[in-house]
Parts: sequence; structure tokens; C-alpha cells
Amino acid sequence: MKKHYTSILSFLIASAPALAQTLDQGNSAPVLGDQFTLHTANYIAPGAAGSGQTWNFAGITALTTGTSTYVSVASTTNGANFPQATIAIEQDGYAAYFKVSSAGLEIAGVQMPTADMVYSNPEMLLKFPSSMGTTWNDPWSTTFTLSGITIGRAGTITGNVDGTGTLVMPYGQVSNVVRVKVVENYSDVSQGVNFASYVSTTYFYYKAGIHSPLAQVTELVTTTNGTSQTNLSGKWLDGSQVGIRELLGNAIGVDLYPNPAKSSSTMVFTSNGGSHSVDLLDASGRVVRHEELMVQPGISRHDLNLQGLQSGLYMVHIAAKDGSHGVQRLVVE
Repeated sequence: MKKHYTSILSFLIASAPALAQTLDQGNSAPVLGDQFTLHTANYIAPGAAGSGQTWNFAGITALTTGTSTYVSVASTTNGANFPQATIAIEQDGYAAYFKVSSAGLEIAGVQMPTADMVYSNPEMLLKFPSSMGTTWNDPWSTTFTLSGITIGRAGTITGNVDGTGTLVMPYGQVSNVVRVKVVENYSDVSQGVNFASYVSTTYFYYKAGIHSPLAQVTELVTTTNGTSQTNLSGKWLDGSQVGIRELLGNAIGVDLYPNPAKSSSTMVFTSNGGSHSVDLLDASGRVVRHEELMVQPGISRHDLNLQGLQSGLYMVHIAAKDGSHGVQRLVVE
């Protein structure tokens, strides 16, 4: 009988203190000197809302990779034009300016090679403090000149902390993750004519203690002259970042060979011994195979039977009675 992955991880979620799932300025806002390696990626379905979820992003892959560093506003090229900003990111002629306070993380403006978009009313990207059920609605606006044409851009941003749970990434799983759903609805107006409108829906996956989302996926619908176009994109934080692996907790190192595999694969892992559970999950997070093992301390080997499984991406999850756990991707051919 199949069971859902959330049942396996419920003890991890239930044992976490409530404060670990509350986002505030101290544990979630960027600070000067923060540097993050970020990957762009194809869109991945954001998964379900609610408490105790498991969001499976194990199959996310990097399209491009870059490094972002948070710097002082004064150190940027046009920093003086953004008086409300307290921190910025600048790269290749572009810059993003933010206002960070105990009230939240706000977008104060964007510098492009051809124009400065200074927000007269900053946009609340993340309200502080935020926990499951927190919502906000914030109007924002900016005026900028592009190719000699003055454009007014205005709209609203609606935020909703709609989920908590475990995020499964290529480098492992992260518990006590908070998901924030943000919807931006805005339009561009020039000389009294509304010539473009936008609806952007983004899901951010935060871990308290990391000053950047672990992952985000965005659907942007742009409508011009009655014609709509949808753009899907993703972004995720590299697992090598300082603090990411420490937040994974008591990890069990797991290797699989062969991988990809057909009828069987050998799992090699290191643990403190004792009783272990092994679950094989499909791409939707359902447990398709479950085993109970009793092993000795040190390096152990166990053969996984893959007979009868459909081809595709799976996750092998192992958990010990002492709370340690590990996860590894497996491709079945």
C-alpha cells in the first residue's frame, strides 16, 4: 500500500520549534556582504499549499549560474537616485535596490542600462514577521523614461504564506521550509493609454537563517494589444552555500550504483547502526517501495529491487531511529 512522503517526514516537521517557521528581518533579510550563487532553471510545478507539505525539486537543473553580492547603495553607480533603498545588488549595468526594515523586505527600484525605475511607493516583497497564514496587500508605483517616452508603471502585490514543509533539492532535503506566494498585478501607462498589463505569480521557498530563497518559480503573463504571452522560469540557491548543508541536520551519506539503473541498484551508506527505514519515492512524492533494515555501525550496503518500476526519476530516502536521514536521486531506465 502506497503512502505519502509527508507521513515519513512528519516527525521532523512536528519536532521543529514554531519559531523556526517564522520569517523576520534577522533570519531572512539580506545584509551587506551577503553573497549567493544562484542558478536559473526551467519552471517546476510549485506543488500544493498547506502545512506539512513535501515539495520535490530534486529534478531541477541549472541553465546558467551567477553570483550576487549585496552592497551598499552608495557604492552603486546611480545609488543617489534611490533614496529609500538601504541595500542593493549591482551587476553588468543592472541593479536592484531594496528597503530592509523590521516591517519587511521591499523593492525600492531597479536600475537598467537605459532607465532608472525609482519606486515612489516601494513594493512589499516579504512582510515581517511572516508565518503560516500571514497575508499582505501593497500598492506600488514608479515612473521612468525609456527612449524619450515617459511610462508610469503601477499595481499591487499580494503576498500569502501558504505552506510549510520539506523542500527536496538536488543536494538533499531541507526541513522547516516556508513557502510564500506572491502575485503582482500591474500595468504600463503612457500618455493616458494603458498599453501593457502583467500578472506575475511567484512561489518563494524560504528557510529561516538563510537570507535568500532556496528556490523560486515564476509564471509571468504579459498582455499587449489584446494578445497574451506566458513566460515560465525558475531560480535556485546552490547547495554549496555557507550554512545550507549545516541546515540539513544529521545527514546520512548515500551513494547508488549503478545510477541510472534498470532492475536493481546497490545503496551504500554510512550510519550509526540500528533500525533504518528505506523508501523509494516517485516524482510525485509517493512511496512506491518501503523496507525496514537493521544494520551495524559503519558502512552498509543494501540492494534495491527496481523490478516493475516505470522509467523515470525517483528519490531514495533513508531514515534512522536517531533522527538522521539521507536522500539520493535515482534514475530508473
